[in-house]
Amino acid sequence: MRTKMDYFWLFLLAISLNVSAQNKLITLKDIWTDYAFCPSGMTNLSALKHTNQYTVLNYDYTNLNYTIEFV
Repeated sequence: MRTKMDYFWLFLLAISLNVSAQNKLITLKDIWTDYAFCPSGMTNLSALKHTNQYTVLNYDYTNLNYTIEFV
């Protein structure tokens, strides 16, 4: 059975890990201008006829342009 002291040390460990992980401030510029938290994904996926290949239309947020990849 766990004692109160075991729970205290577990709580102290959890708090110290949480505090040490928070060392960067998040600004609105990071979110809306730099797209630091924008998920990467496939914008448009299209299968090519009569082949087992497909095309992916990607949008590059840093350069603000589209690219087409053949996979």
